[in-house]
Amino acid sequence: MRWMTGDVAAAMAAGDLAVPAWAGDTKPVPPASAVSSDQWRPGWCNKDENGYSVLVDFSSVPAKDRGGLTPDTTKLTGAHVKAGWFVRCHKGLEPVKDAGGDARQDVDAWRESANWAGGVGVPAGLDDWRTSILGVTQWSKTSDGKRINMDTVTVVPGNDGSLSPRPDNVDFGADYPGKPKTTSSNSNVIVPEKPVKGMAVEIAAYPKGDDEFNMSYVSGDKPNRPEHRPQCADAPAPASPPTPTPTATVIPTLTPTATPTVTPRLTPGRSGSLLKPGARDHTHSGRPWAPAPHGGHPGVPDPSGQGGSGGSGAGQESAPVALPATGA
Repeated sequence: MRWMTGDVAAAMAAGDLAVPAWAGDTKPVPPASAVSSDQWRPGWCNKDENGYSVLVDFSSVPAKDRGGLTPDTTKLTGAHVKAGWFVRCHKGLEPVKDAGGDARQDVDAWRESANWAGGVGVPAGLDDWRTSILGVTQWSKTSDGKRINMDTVTVVPGNDGSLSPRPDNVDFGADYPGKPKTTSSNSNVIVPEKPVKGMAVEIAAYPKGDDEFNMSYVSGDKPNRPEHRPQCADAPAPASPPTPTPTATVIPTLTPTATPTVTPRLTPGRSGSLLKPGARDHTHSGRPWAPAPHGGHPGVPDPSGQGGSGGSGAGQESAPVALPATGA
């Protein structure tokens, strides 16, 4: 058997350890030529179709590092190719074959991502024991120095034929809805040994720093957007979750309080004038009880505030006033 887990191979490569001969030839395995178009077609398989869908997603990799999916140079056509991903339906449920054309490897061909890609006409193979699809090689470097990882995640239909969403950050080895029964020990390749009708296989490439260890399944960029999550071509596409409508918040308007108006009250007094509350009659002087300008007495104020007795009115130039006899 010429196969080893990606984790073991990666560890050996990182430590500059010798890779055993059975792990790969010294010469790269040439990528498979595109298989005949009668074995696949663009798009998702129909629900009753005897086949399965394969999604290749490099959208998380920088655009200029996507190999055959680089937007400016790609030769592929079809929906979403410029965005870095596409879907193809494999016709039939025959066992997966070695993408390099080596029949001796067919027995274990299902364990390699490259062979699932090759089955739908995608140029793929093993480049010195590393998966290479459309010129993007596993554990190679992006232009900004990050390592390119690859995961293959499969969702098989439930008993009612429906497909569950792809797992999002599920730990390696953990279960998830639609996970196939598999005997593969490669944690990066979750596929069944034999194809299952209606299943959806996704091969995703994504960048990671050398010091970052990925411990969960990665299903590409936004794996469950409506056009990307597992589905059937002749079934209504899953709808996106409704966007909540924001509730308008009513902010009360504060009305300024009017300043009360003070109305002067009429205070009866000697002069009969309008007085402000609390004021006194200062008709003749700026001081209360001031003598009249021309003499005489100013009058006596009434403590009750009802007015007082008037003054004598006599001044310096007044005529003498005769007073009645007192009888003394």
